[in-house]
Amino acid sequence: MVIGVLGVVVALVVALVLVVVLRDDRQDETDPAPTDAVKDAVPIAMSDGVTIRAQVTEPAARGRRPLVIMPTSYGANSTQYAVVAHQLSRAGFVTVAYTQRGFAPSGGSIDLAGPRTQQDARAVLDWSLRHTRADPAHVGMLGVSYGAGISLLTAAHDKRVRAVVAFSTWASLAQAFHPADTTSVLALNGLLSNERVTDQLRSLEDGLRTDPATYGDHFAALSPPRSPATFVDQLNANRPAIMLANGWQDSLFAPGMLVPFYRQLTTPKRLQLSVGDHTGPETDMLAGTRSRTGDAAYAWLLHYLGGAANGIDAQPPVQLEDVTTKTVQVYRDWPNAGGITNALAAPTPSGVAITQAPATWQASVRTGQDSAATAGLSQFVRAEAYRLPTARPASLPADRALVWSAGALTKPTRVLGSSRLTLSVASSSPRATLFVYLYDTAADGTASLMTLTPYTVSGLRADAAKPVTVDTEPIDWTLAAGHTLTVVVDTVEPRWNQVAPAGSTLTLSSSAATPARLTVPLG
Repeated sequence: MVIGVLGVVVALVVALVLVVVLRDDRQDETDPAPTDAVKDAVPIAMSDGVTIRAQVTEPAARGRRPLVIMPTSYGANSTQYAVVAHQLSRAGFVTVAYTQRGFAPSGGSIDLAGPRTQQDARAVLDWSLRHTRADPAHVGMLGVSYGAGISLLTAAHDKRVRAVVAFSTWASLAQAFHPADTTSVLALNGLLSNERVTDQLRSLEDGLRTDPATYGDHFAALSPPRSPATFVDQLNANRPAIMLANGWQDSLFAPGMLVPFYRQLTTPKRLQLSVGDHTGPETDMLAGTRSRTGDAAYAWLLHYLGGAANGIDAQPPVQLEDVTTKTVQVYRDWPNAGGITNALAAPTPSGVAITQAPATWQASVRTGQDSAATAGLSQFVRAEAYRLPTARPASLPADRALVWSAGALTKPTRVLGSSRLTLSVASSSPRATLFVYLYDTAADGTASLMTLTPYTVSGLRADAAKPVTVDTEPIDWTLAAGHTLTVVVDTVEPRWNQVAPAGSTLTLSSSAATPARLTVPLG
């Protein structure tokens, strides 16, 4: 159920209260701003002898104060949170932002959210309660990316954490970097090539480089203890208030894995999905610029740690930004949008092949050849600077990509959630990787990428088709009148590994027994 007016009213109340609370330590508008006590590169000793470096900020206000621990993102140092620490200090919070192990100026090796990194967060909390004026009953965590996942894992293992703000987070490392048995080679190469990774991770990096087709099993074994989704029961038992905020186009941690994780949580919770790639929605907050995501994060901490009656707890917790209209709709739960199911007729060079009746057909492509349909390079920029990847589906080579397009829409049409593509697959290789793209195609043939979903299929034969169902990444997107929804399937995407040998034949088909279909959720 959409609760638009309520959401707008409560959002205005939160914004007003936010401004008041952030200034509640001032007597009047002419008083000078309070002075933060900021200590940089503070050494914190870990039990294994490693020294973690932190930036500690304490407010001028006396007495015990709420505490926010902020672990850094991958490769960043504690100054990443300097603006946030200052803002929270003005509201009377103690903050301890620390550089995670393996990244200068901290010591140690990178274990990719492994046991030592998780222990560090709890040790920093212990140190903070001993060495600052932090109130042990009002402890929270805020993190971006790597720091977000560590914040959620800490809250699962330490009931002292009463609130979490997790920006651009993962729920499952396996789903993030090896979804549907498909390895995110570009992302993992970037993470594991750091010279300070542990020996275990170095061996994984070697395997990724020498034998990516079998890499997934090794990575899947690494994932569970590093994944917040593994510890949903512990999170629900500890009951921290959890805010999740990611970008629809996140090229590292795609938002689809967050939906089931969010829905399993029974704690106070909030899910915001906005336009942008990895870290895009929170970039303005880190730079000191007001934003919807930043305002909600401050309000979350002010309410659940500081006791501010700012209305954030009364807002509908699911907040979704439409990529094209930039409007925000709010919901009590993840929306179960009604879907429309269309059969896929045989793909044609023109791409006009979505019909209302089932059809029997088959069509083939050669694997390992890039069709020019692509998600493009990652765009780690503020949300407003993000540019949607584009293509011209009708011009894609028929031997490299299969294309289907619906007729032109007669009115604006909102797609909300995950679409489902069902078809049958045969291959001359026992394994093959599909990349499923949804495009919004304008009248001039230019198409903007809505979603990309990788999917690797095993147990294939050349003489027998295997039914396959692909649930796409979710999206909130309004197609304009006159535009068409286009589906593209190819076998190459530069960010990802594809398992079939180049030149293999991949055949997609539809039959009366197993008709090819596309189900699209309409908002």
